[in-house]
Amino acid sequence: MNLKRKEKGIDIRYLLLLFIAAFICTACANPRLTARIALAKAEGKIEIVNRRGKDVSPRENLHLFDGYRMGTDVLSYAWMNLDEERLVKLDQESWIEIEKNRKKLEIIVESGSLFFNIAKPLEEDESLDIRTSSMIVGIRGTCGWVEVFGDEGKLRVYLLEGRVACASGEEKKEVLAGEMAELTAPGEITVSKFSVQDIPDFVMEELSEEEGQAMLETLAENGNGSEGGNGENAGENLILNNGKSLVRFAGNDYYWKYTADSVDNEGLFAHFYLKPEAENQMICRHPDGTEEVLFTMAGNGDIYLAGERMYLSSDNGAFSVKMDGSDRIDYGYTRWQGVDRQGKNMIGYGEQKVFSVNTQTGERTELADSSADMYGYEFAGTADNYLYYSSSDTARGELVLYQMNLENSTDIREADRFALPQDLIDIPGNVFATQLNRLGSTLYYSYGYYAGTGGYFQAGGINYVLQDENRITVESGVLVPKITAEEFLVEEKQGGVNVYYIDDVEGSYIGYWQDTPYSGCMVFDSATKSTQPSGFRLSRPGAVVYLDGAVCREEEHQASYTILIPQELAASYGCREDLETAQSVTLIRDVEVIGNDVYYTVEKSSRNPQGDIGWRPGYVRTGSERYKMTVGGTDAELLFVY
Repeated sequence: MNLKRKEKGIDIRYLLLLFIAAFICTACANPRLTARIALAKAEGKIEIVNRRGKDVSPRENLHLFDGYRMGTDVLSYAWMNLDEERLVKLDQESWIEIEKNRKKLEIIVESGSLFFNIAKPLEEDESLDIRTSSMIVGIRGTCGWVEVFGDEGKLRVYLLEGRVACASGEEKKEVLAGEMAELTAPGEITVSKFSVQDIPDFVMEELSEEEGQAMLETLAENGNGSEGGNGENAGENLILNNGKSLVRFAGNDYYWKYTADSVDNEGLFAHFYLKPEAENQMICRHPDGTEEVLFTMAGNGDIYLAGERMYLSSDNGAFSVKMDGSDRIDYGYTRWQGVDRQGKNMIGYGEQKVFSVNTQTGERTELADSSADMYGYEFAGTADNYLYYSSSDTARGELVLYQMNLENSTDIREADRFALPQDLIDIPGNVFATQLNRLGSTLYYSYGYYAGTGGYFQAGGINYVLQDENRITVESGVLVPKITAEEFLVEEKQGGVNVYYIDDVEGSYIGYWQDTPYSGCMVFDSATKSTQPSGFRLSRPGAVVYLDGAVCREEEHQASYTILIPQELAASYGCREDLETAQSVTLIRDVEVIGNDVYYTVEKSSRNPQGDIGWRPGYVRTGSERYKMTVGGTDAELLFVY
């Protein structure tokens, strides 16, 4: 793909009609000057041209002089150093220009986004400005990012650290960490809050664990909720891990507390289902370790917090209650699938229908239903505040992938439509998108059908969908034509991506753990268009598996695992590899990781041949223990036993 060079030129008259915003932070002095800016490293495809328009080959420690311009392609990034403690990072599909004059440096953002982390503030005679044709940001010592939006190239600035002053003519406003500013009209500055979910991936990747945690706390203190935040009260409503079995809300952890009567005592592959009719306690665990029982009722599984309510599931389907368990509203036999960033709309799926629920009024609105030619809708997943579902167009023999904007549930469009292979056309109405993964501007999804006595995945493929900044599809196609398991992983690499997938195992994953890792897989290199075997033990992104004696989690967009529970601790619980022949089995279930904390359940069972169904072995549960510990630690706190 050729990079499109932006035409240089800034209308000075237009600049005079707009505003100049200056951001000033006070701190200690730094003897180093901002006269030097150099390319530290690059990933993917980048282009650099000098002031005469000639190409310059990217290389480490390349000095960027006055008039230099730099652009990044899809899945491409560039890091620049001003000195050892001043970093700037250019996002994918972005263009900048450098202007320098002694101790004064300007970075003109023509398109895309730019991250800055100025750890040590500048001296009085130094300056660093980031600007577009509509706005100028004077950086002295702070951390955040800017993004260009709209046809007029307007600029938004987001602050993660620091306190800055913003001025436009006679108007002056102060901007705090956790706030963003933009020009909404000539001479008018709008300052608003942003949430954790608004922080883009290319920024999060540059923050250390300590920095990230500190900034999350800052967002909470300054009035910023995360996903499911709640407008004016968002300062008290920082929500992490929303939609999982354990949710952190304003520093408190919320989860169901189960008893021996909550779980079936018999199950296949040592898997025991929660009883939908069992009554369980909803717990609020405070930071000091004390527990508060909010209410007791029939419910289990995932928890969503939005609009001062909890959105839960039970035997009768989805429902919501206030935080004390009162004012219950039932929504029928459905399941919750997502919530928008503002916490204004819950998205549910049931009976092949997609619907939204206004968290303020409780009003339910159907968003998609089956038509004469469409078989029905199947939920595929969520990514970057968009929900995806698919359907088979049986009349045309096509699969259609739909996308819904969680912030505007009426914004529903086709993300992809393609003709099914002949061997899948013979299975009308049963082919759906099964797993999706977004990396940069590209959405990847697997598709196929399920069959057999176990209802397992049989065959399908992997497609890609390239979209612009407005989530409009500009290109799509087949990436991997044949897979025999729905799991896949997309890993960014120099010049393209690696796609890990399975093509020689039928039936998808069948195992004792949440997802059992395969013994090996194939990897497709998009840069060279080559395919070869890989020794990577593929499972599902985010899955928790038993691997080489430790309990691990597969990382997103990386062919690697993070150790959650080390070998020694896992062995002390009785975890082992030879599960098929063992008479007793210990598994780690319901793992949730929030920050540096990991919650998990140790579930033990014994072999029960009388419970076998065909080739599937039966087990009897003998006990479960719920723990909390630090990721990778050795000391765990026992929370409860059931």
